[in-house]
Amino acid sequence: MKVIVAKHAGVCYGVQRALDLAQKTVAETPEREVHSLGPLIHNPQAVEQLHQSGVEVAGAVDDVERGALIIRSHGVAPEVIARAKERGLSVVDATWMRPVLM
Repeated sequence: MKVIVAKHAGVCYGVQRALDLAQKTVAETPEREVHSLGPLIHNPQAVEQLHQSGVEVAGAVDDVERGALIIRSHGVAPEVIARAKERGLSVVDATWMRPVLM
């Protein structure tokens, strides 16, 4: 059987952007305190690679004590972002067509 891989195989633009933002955030965050609100991508191997580079998965904003919180490309309700800011977290918004830092 012949397997043909598409010329542009891989993740979509939005997910790639989120992955790139995560790596950039790790590089720029003191003490590498970086969390994503839920898994950044629905791929266990990619989530593990992010973990190895310093991105921890948080189930809720209140699970994060300090550092940066990445909002994945699915987005969240405005109240979630407000809560993160109340807690003093640096919010990195990986949703499509939004400012990166809030």
